[in-house]
Amino acid sequence: MPHAQDVVRAAAIADYGVLDEASGADLRGLTELAAALVGVPNAVIDIIDDRQQHQIAAVGFEAAVCSREDSMCSRVFEGPDQTIVADASADARFAQDPFVTGEIADVRFYASSPLRTPGGLPIGSLCVFDVEARELGEDGARSRRPSAWRRSSRTCSTSPASAAAPGGGPSRSAT
Repeated sequence: MPHAQDVVRAAAIADYGVLDEASGADLRGLTELAAALVGVPNAVIDIIDDRQQHQIAAVGFEAAVCSREDSMCSRVFEGPDQTIVADASADARFAQDPFVTGEIADVRFYASSPLRTPGGLPIGSLCVFDVEARELGEDGARSRRPSAWRRSSRTCSTSPASAAAPGGGPSRSAT
């Protein structure tokens, strides 16, 4: 049986309509921007309900759906801030996750920022990752990226009305 917050989250996700629509170029553009800002090949916008993580826009791999228990993002998306992990295989939260162990993928570098409704309810995350461990500040160019990453991830916290595609319907564009 879902927790009360999962029921409220499911209603909020339904209001956005992102699980029922084809991938939107606008959301894919956000994943491309996030990957470019951080300098990694992979980025995804995840919507997380009580059972699954829905990858609704991705760059660097094919978007898919996985169980919430396998999701790296589900471990941290309800937290108050971003998560930045240089090597997920050395982090207790993620070391046994199938996205890290090689069962599903071989993620090492991982960064995510929760996506929240205007009321503050977490419904997913914007995530970037790589198969190579790394620090965001390892060179001059990357040392500026953390603040840019924070600014870009904040642009994803929006209301259902502002998430509508130019044609009037909701838009959507899958760790």
